[in-house]
Amino acid sequence: MAATPRVFQGLGECMVELAPTPDGTLQQGFAGDVFNTLWYCARVLEPGWKVRFQTALGTDTLSDELISFAQEAGIDCATVPALLT
Repeated sequence: MAATPRVFQGLGECMVELAPTPDGTLQQGFAGDVFNTLWYCARVLEPGWKVRFQTALGTDTLSDELISFAQEAGIDCATVPALLT
């Protein structure tokens, strides 16, 4: 019988951040207290842990980019609803 994975779940928001670069353009990133915690937990927790983000997003491009960024970081977003925007 397979062991039940342990889940570290964060509930909250994630912000789109725009940071100035030396060439005068802006670099887009995603951050926030809850999201940053999940991002680090996805890197440091032992195998067997699942890191999950619970929030609500829209159906826009930025929401899609956030989901992709989170999933690439090992954060499960399977239960995040996409609300019509």
